[in-house]
Amino acid sequence: MSFEEFIMSHMADDTSKLLLAKDRWPDVDVPLAVSTIEGRRALAKKLPSWMAFEGLRFPDRLCTEQCSSETTAAYKASLAWRICADSGSEARKGITVSERAGKSSHPSAIPAGSPRIADLTGGLGADSAAFAARGFSVLHNEMNPVLSESVAHNFALMGISHVCFRNMELVPGCLNAVLEGFNPDIIFLDPARRSGDGSGRKVFRLADCSPDVQALRDELFSRSRHLLLKLSPMADISQVCLELGPACREVHAVEYGGECKELLIWMDREHDGGYTISAVDALADSRLSFDPRAEKEAAWLPFTGQAEGRILFEPGKALMKTGMYRSLSRAYSLEKLDRNTHLYICDSLPETLPATLGKCFVVKEAVKFSGQAIKDLARRYPRCELTSRNLPLSSDDLRKRMGAGSGGDVHIFAAMTSAGKMLFVTEHKTT
Repeated sequence: MSFEEFIMSHMADDTSKLLLAKDRWPDVDVPLAVSTIEGRRALAKKLPSWMAFEGLRFPDRLCTEQCSSETTAAYKASLAWRICADSGSEARKGITVSERAGKSSHPSAIPAGSPRIADLTGGLGADSAAFAARGFSVLHNEMNPVLSESVAHNFALMGISHVCFRNMELVPGCLNAVLEGFNPDIIFLDPARRSGDGSGRKVFRLADCSPDVQALRDELFSRSRHLLLKLSPMADISQVCLELGPACREVHAVEYGGECKELLIWMDREHDGGYTISAVDALADSRLSFDPRAEKEAAWLPFTGQAEGRILFEPGKALMKTGMYRSLSRAYSLEKLDRNTHLYICDSLPETLPATLGKCFVVKEAVKFSGQAIKDLARRYPRCELTSRNLPLSSDDLRKRMGAGSGGDVHIFAAMTSAGKMLFVTEHKTT
């Protein structure tokens, strides 16, 4: 039985039992096959187009957990392309680089005129694949030799070209060796967000990630004007940009599947004019940009107290991550329920505000928050969705008080407003 046949015939099996019985298949690398089976399961939704290829290898679980989805990778590729276009990167002549495929090396010509991106923390290669598909010539560097060889194998199997592979540790003083023969227009980095103490715990501070971007900063800028960083969505935007300095030009909070998946930081060596923050829906390819310097002084529009028949707008995770709560109100004439209640009321959502960056509800009724009102709503809506905002009780606490099951067409928001605590009975706006 071949490696590929083993994987496809055991996709539905208990992988722990396969490992225990590995002696039954002496011609198959069962541990690699098991990690590949688990990887295919994990990547079925993240990288659906890859699943058409039966011979792919995924050597460990961590690489599949941490890789980008096809959608978010495609957004990074489009952003990187815009960065190169905006900066007027000159077309470069094709040169020959060493391309690694498995244990062998052979030359591969990089097409003349292609912008070049160096993915220095390549991992499983989802981002590198997206860069190549967008038209970049790509350098994929991965420290783990087994993973590096697997990615080269996978790319060859999928017909992904114009990628050269390196297997080197990224530490201060080694960048020229990593980039030998490759002159990037832009460098991409996705620092590992796990503790190096062996505990495997997740970390969110820039200084705790690996490689250390701060330690490499001058060296990176000596080889490329542009850096694109992918950071944890849990990172503090203002703190990260303070640490990275005035070269920060744009911050993108990227949402996909209802979650903020990543922060992208564009750093420009020749820029020192402050940065913008953008909320992005990667699937809908919609984006809103703000100037964070204006947020503290923004005069948000207060809630008038009138809600019935109007639209309640709930910002999505990317918009919430930007922290541009007042600016959102001011820019789009949205009444903010309260200073610390990030829900908005309007007569109709402005066309310039993409609905995909949040959810829109039609307010059926709005009543003062009270025990009697909760009992009345519980009787009328035994099944509904519930959200509590800026109140001393959680959404789960509110559900317990109402005794309501989930589901149904109604969504009830309990929130602090400028008119006091209120309950908003809403339905999703469908058009």
